[in-house]
Formats: sequence, C-alpha cells, structure tokens
Amino acid sequence: MGFFIQISNDSGRPIFQAAKNYPDVSFASSALFHALVTASLEQGFVPSIVRSDDATIALAVHGEHGSRLGLAMVTSELASGRTADLETRLRWRLDALYQGAQLILGHDLQKAAGGQVQADTVRRVLTERLSPVVSQLMSEEEDSQSSAARDPFGWSLPTPRYGSSLDASRPLPPLGLRLHSAAVEWLLLGCSNIAEHALNQLLGCLEVELPSGAEPAEAPGSTAPLGALIWRGRVVAATQAWRQAAQLERGLLVAIANCVGPQAFGEPSRTLALEDMTDLWLRPQQASTGQASNDLQNYRMLNVRIYPDADSFPKRDYLARWRPRSARDVDGASLVLSVLTQNSSSFFAQADVLKRLRENATQLSADGSLQTLWQRLLHKSAGSLLELDRLSSAILLDARSGDVVALPSPWDVTADDVDVIASFRQLVYWVHALPPLDAASPQQFVCCEGYTVAGVRREDGIICWGSAPTSAKQMHGTQDIVLQSIQRLLRRLPRAPDLWSSIGALETPESSLS
Repeated sequence: MGFFIQISNDSGRPIFQAAKNYPDVSFASSALFHALVTASLEQGFVPSIVRSDDATIALAVHGEHGSRLGLAMVTSELASGRTADLETRLRWRLDALYQGAQLILGHDLQKAAGGQVQADTVRRVLTERLSPVVSQLMSEEEDSQSSAARDPFGWSLPTPRYGSSLDASRPLPPLGLRLHSAAVEWLLLGCSNIAEHALNQLLGCLEVELPSGAEPAEAPGSTAPLGALIWRGRVVAATQAWRQAAQLERGLLVAIANCVGPQAFGEPSRTLALEDMTDLWLRPQQASTGQASNDLQNYRMLNVRIYPDADSFPKRDYLARWRPRSARDVDGASLVLSVLTQNSSSFFAQADVLKRLRENATQLSADGSLQTLWQRLLHKSAGSLLELDRLSSAILLDARSGDVVALPSPWDVTADDVDVIASFRQLVYWVHALPPLDAASPQQFVCCEGYTVAGVRREDGIICWGSAPTSAKQMHGTQDIVLQSIQRLLRRLPRAPDLWSSIGALETPESSLS
C-alpha cells in the first residue's frame, strides 16, 4: 500500500512531492504525469481518472496556458467502486490539496505555476506546511508495520481490514478531509458549552486587538480571533468566526494545527510547543450569500499544545491521582489551541504568549472549565447523546457545512472494543465504495457476510451512515432493519442550521456551565 502525490508548474517541474512506499521517485516518473496532461490538453480534454486493478491515478489542472498548475495522485486506497464515484471521491482530495497550496502561498501560487517564483523556495514552503495535510488525507495509506508499533488513537485492529485478507493493524485516523465531503470531525463529549467556555477563557489571555484603522474581516463575528480547541485531530470547541470560515479551509487548518508540539515517537513532523505561522491566505465568507469570497486575506496562525498537569488539579479531585504511564499518555491527553487573526492584528511576543497561556491553563485546570474538560477526556464515560439502537457504529455528516461526527465517540472507544473498531473500518470503506447520497438517491445499502451497511440522507442535508452486525441465517430483510435504525436516529436528531448545533441541542442542562 502506498501513494504518490505531485504538484508541478507549467513547465512540468515539481514544486511539491509526497510519497509513501515509493522509494525511487525518478524524474521520469514525475514527468510522466505532466506529459500525459499536456498531450491531453492539446486534444481538448484532461484525463481525470486512470484505473488499474490495484491503483487509481487522479489528475487535475488549474490555470491558463503559461501558468498551469498540475496535480497528480496515485493511490491504492480508493480502487473499489464505479469509476464515476471514485472520481467524486478523488476530486475531493485533489481540491483539498489545491486549496491547501492556495492557503499557504496565496497569490504566489499562480506565480509559482508560471515559473515567476523560484521552484526550490516554493518546494521548501509547501513541504513544510502542506505535508501535514497530505498525512491527514492519505492517513489510511500508512505502512501497517510502522502503524502497528504505535496506536495514538486507540484504534488498533488485529482482524483483517474490511473483512478481507488485508492487514488492518493500524489506527483509524480522524475523518476530517479523509471522508468525502467531510472537512472537520467534531468530538462528541456532551459538554460543548464547557469546552467553548474553556476556549474563550484561553483566548482571553491573548488580548488580540486590531490596531486603529485596520479593517475587520467581512464574516460576521470576525472581529474576534478565529480559534479552535483540538484533541487528536478532532475539534472540541471553536469560536463562531472559526466556524464561519470556508469548509475546506477549516479542515486544512485543523490538519496543520494538529502537528504542533515537541517531536514524539512516530511523529517526526512535529514542531515546537508553540508555532507562529504567518502569511496564510483565507477566503472570507460573504455575509449576503454565505459562500466563500474569491478575495484572499492574509492571516497569522498561532498553535500551542497544552498538556494536563496533575499537580495543578485540586487534591480533592480524582484527576490529581491521574499519572501517565508514558510520554505517549501525556501527548494523547494534550489539547491544541489554534488561533488565527488578520496579519494587521497584534499578538504579544512569542515568549510572553506561551507564558500567559501556560499560566492561564494551569489556573483553569485547578479551578475552571478546563478542569471539567480534561475530566471528560481523561476518564471515559459510557453516556451517549444519541442511542444507536441496533447499530454498532454510525457516522453523521452535514453536507452543508462539512461537519462530521462519529458514534460512538472515538474518545469513548478503547483498543479492546474490537467489534466497534472493525465496524468503523467497514463503514468508512463502504462510504467510499458506494455511490454518494444526494436528493435523487437518498438511501443506499450493502449486505456483506457478518454485517450490513446503509446510509440515509435527510432532506435538510444531514447524512447518516450506519453499520450493524448480521448473521448468515438472518440475511433476508436485514437492510430494512438497519435503515429503520438510521431513520430513528435521524428523527431523534434536532434540526438546526448545522450538525454541531443539532448535537448541542441534545445536551442536558447539567452538561452546560452554570
């Protein structure tokens, strides 16, 4: 299993390359895709999908003649299903790569395509900043042997993946960006108000201000910084301004922010505990249409990894007795605070920011909402906001905002829950293999040996995919049972402008901060 990704300029020179299990990427192999696209354009078309028995090649071109940007992806992960469906899935990933490059380079991306910027400089910047996005997009393509040695997400699966003979002893990564149309995966904790209060308290110590005369962003509420609190690649809380950012850009920002932190075993791409990243280019949302604008605005992003400190917890609280067994336990319990402001905004000096955040986090851990949030993260709870009925796992996806939620919550699933983990893997596989759900085709199902997978799209754009175990003696009619369970789950889910608001409406008053 492996992949190869390349972005090349108009002359065919690569400005970004990423590969897994392709040790000898030669000039000839990288130039092959450019030659294929160039020859096709001369004939008036661009080949988008080229298939073989065990791999798929996806190609895309952006820009006009003289400043064309070519994207190529070779992957063996998405190789099952109809060609039209595969093109839809792979187009999502190619769009994410293109948007990621535009987020990093802004208007310089088109200059790089035309050769007006030195290719080596562009390659260095993209390799540094786009690699975390590739890791998120292609995370299922990781080598199984190296993944078996580490399991930061608790998704180790000793049984064959998807019920086939392929090895699956690897972690199941966050669904954001990986799953088609899913930009951001939200972690279902049942205390979103507490998490949002902790985020606001952490942001309060930064005192980010716009200088006099600076123009705020167009999005409503964007005078405040765009902030998010992230746990293991899944968003726990976010400000309203962050939630109003463009769909793909939110997923890209999470992928980049999640790589902040000291280098750890199996995490070679990690940086320092604080990362101050300038010159990111976001498209503001238009208040009239709700769509992303074509204009790019310059932003600065600050990412900080915050670790729980048992010594700061009250002695009377059982959190004070929490002691990690290894550095991996500490890293697994950490939270990432990601903050974005316009480059015209003013931050404190980096050393002052880190000092203030650590002091504020320690105070909130001892007496504040952060203590309650870490209590939820460090000590599992069997409570669930949505009953799964006969389903072993489910995925809720909002086609309007790109938000996705996994049920049961990944935070509440351990490596011992082999059946649940296998169910998630089967579900993710068939979501990619089956045709997408839309208004014309609101239901899909497939019956396999030992389980049935089905999906239902509600008229407001909420999609639910679910998996349930079945026996060989009861195959007849199992799809109706699974579909009915999904429909009951969707009926219990309140209607709201977005999925995360629907989930928040299910929380009890006790879960909010009084």
